[in-house]
Parts: sequence; C-alpha cells; structure tokens
Amino acid sequence: MCAAAEPPGDDIPPLIAAAFKADTMAKVLPLFQSAVAPDKLPISDHVLLDVAPIAVGGTIPVRMFSELPGTDLFMLFDTAPRSGQKSLLIAQLIPSGAKPDLKSSITLDHSTSLMLVVRAADKLYAVKASVLLAEKEGKALHRK
Repeated sequence: MCAAAEPPGDDIPPLIAAAFKADTMAKVLPLFQSAVAPDKLPISDHVLLDVAPIAVGGTIPVRMFSELPGTDLFMLFDTAPRSGQKSLLIAQLIPSGAKPDLKSSITLDHSTSLMLVVRAADKLYAVKASVLLAEKEGKALHRK
C-alpha cells in the first residue's frame, strides 16, 4: 500500500493512517515501537534515497531502496516542514518477499532535508538527503 501526504483512504492500514495524522516525525516513530529519537536513528549504508539535490519546484521524482533483509516499511519525511505541513510525505508497506524498491514522487514548495526511515527485522534505520529548490528564470536557476 502506498500512501501520499493526502488524507488516507479506507484501504490504508490503521497504523499508516495514524502515522499520517501525526504532525511530526517524533510522533510517528513511536507508532512503530521506536523509542529512538529521529536524530538518533542509525544511518545505514544499505538504504538508498535517490532524489535530485537541486530541483525546480513542483513534483520531484524519488527512489527508495533497501538491501536490509526483512525490510517491510518505507517512510519518507520532510525533516523541516513549514508551519501547518505534516512531516510524513510517503509511507509504503512492503509485502513479504517483495523487493524493497519504490519509485514515487513528492511535491515540495521549499528547500529541505528529507529522511527515509526503513523498518527491517523490526528495527528502524535511516538515510538523509537534502533538496535545494530553485526557480527557473530563463536558462538560469535561482534558489527559492
């Protein structure tokens, strides 16, 4: 099940729906039995968050991949959402036996840092990436 940052529908599992209702990453992680603070999650070299470091505002493609055995959940967070915005952008359950590889897109209206949190073998791991949003003026890009 894939969920985006819109209100979850009836087909979304209750835990994912509850995660989208939480407004911060610190409130989402305990739902998945994590007592670890977001900034203390172990960073893994076996998790990939592929997103353009500089992008023109709007819809931005993103790829999430894990080599960790037992990966069953991806959660993508905006670590610095603007006032009134939720930090959880994407939540994806990975069926048992499926390849933990997800291509999706997100909509950003500001430069930010993203954090992909992966659950594998009932432990959470993370990887970070920054996205600088730019506006296109003619052939030049300017920071937004």
